[in-house]
Amino acid sequence: MGFLSGSMTFERYWITSDPTPELGESHIKTLEKFSIEKQQTSALEEPNIGFIAGSHLLDVNFSLAKNVIGDALHFAVRIDTDQIPAAVRNAWLQMELLPLTVDNPSGKPTKAQREEARELVEARCAEEAATGKFRRMQQASLLWDTSNDEIYVGSTSPTVREACVELLQRAFELEVEHVGSG
Repeated sequence: MGFLSGSMTFERYWITSDPTPELGESHIKTLEKFSIEKQQTSALEEPNIGFIAGSHLLDVNFSLAKNVIGDALHFAVRIDTDQIPAAVRNAWLQMELLPLTVDNPSGKPTKAQREEARELVEARCAEEAATGKFRRMQQASLLWDTSNDEIYVGSTSPTVREACVELLQRAFELEVEHVGSG
């Protein structure tokens, strides 16, 4: 479980405004409400971002016994992206263009043929993404130290940190400020 399994790199945030009550069952209910299972987007370009319980990538069983350690709440954020690799998209485009350009004297596709092929590729991308074949899942552990009003995000990737902080702010209505190394 992230912070509990050894050394790790993290970024630290101060909580400047916290309207939540003392650490307890309400925090677990909020984690459940914003779990990855309940945060599905329909857009191919948009990642799914939600909380996980932290034991492993698919763990969504939140509990006080598992997630509350002293004055701290330990959990994680999972970010799922469905992104078709560019090389696969290009291969599909070439496969769609080939039968369309057979009757062209120049052998090159017209603008209309290219557009038709692109539409077919986009439809195929949506179908493949729906199957989860190209899904990438990553997690970032979080430790919310309520006694010091600090949150530790177990990632140094700016994109992952921003996603974690945005979800925390939305779920718990927190206001946080990044703490630099100085």
